[in-house]
Formats: sequence, structure tokens, C-alpha cells
Amino acid sequence: MNRTEAFGRKNRIEKPVIRHMLLLTEELGVAILRGHYGASADIDISFEYSEQTGETHMRVSFPDTGFDPLLQGDPVSVALIRNASSDLTSGAERGQCVIACKVR
Repeated sequence: MNRTEAFGRKNRIEKPVIRHMLLLTEELGVAILRGHYGASADIDISFEYSEQTGETHMRVSFPDTGFDPLLQGDPVSVALIRNASSDLTSGAERGQCVIACKVR
């Protein structure tokens, strides 16, 4: 079990949401960003869960080099990301590109 799955189980997140968390991590973090920046890239992926709303949110930050993974990433990966999330946003903060979403 990896850290994402452990986080999901610890917070009693439903299995379909955990699967989407894993899918988002794989497609955005590995397929697109590691594919573009390389294995040594400084990519930070975090999840937050609210017991009050039952919602899980994902935040990904990485060096802002002008690469927009949602526009320039692999179209199949981007489609999978959009299907597994809602409220998807991207922007820049202090030299970092930040992508945030609610996990479906």
C-alpha cells in the first residue's frame, strides 16, 4: 500500500475516490510532469480530506517553466484527469505552477 492509499484508508475515503486519487497521481504526477521534467523534478502532490463535507482535494505544485500540463500534456492523460476531478484550476504562486482540484 502506498501513501495515497494509506491516506485514503486512514480517512475512510470511499474506494472509488481512492482509485481516482491514484489515477490523478499517476496521470498528472508521473505520466505528464515526470515525463516533461524528468525523474528528478521537484513535484509536490498533496491531498486534503474534509470530514465535514466528505470532499477530497488534490494540490500539485511544480516549477513554473511555462509548461501547462492541462494544455500541453498527453491528451489521453488530460482526459483521464478531467474525468476523475472537478473544479480543476491552474495558476502560478511564487515561481511554482499550482494545479488544484476536487477528487470525484
